[in-house]
Amino acid sequence: MQEDDNSSPYLNSVEAARHLKLSVHTLNKWRHLGKGPQFRDHGRRIVYHIDDLDSWSKGKKRQKARQYLENKQASFDDGEVK
Repeated sequence: MQEDDNSSPYLNSVEAARHLKLSVHTLNKWRHLGKGPQFRDHGRRIVYHIDDLDSWSKGKKRQKARQYLENKQASFDDGEVK
């Protein structure tokens, strides 16, 4: 009897990218740069645990879209244009 694919907490790169709503290319690039979610090397397969994906995503919450806008505003508030 074959195990249901949805019962495994491990996702391959395509499934993980879909879960995060990213392209596979972006996920792979971030993995090589060390800025993506944690992954596991199961032999020759790269897999992502769904809890690691969700944890990484929760850690990416932001209040503002761009930090540099805040810095520019501070420059104008003190009367100097930097």
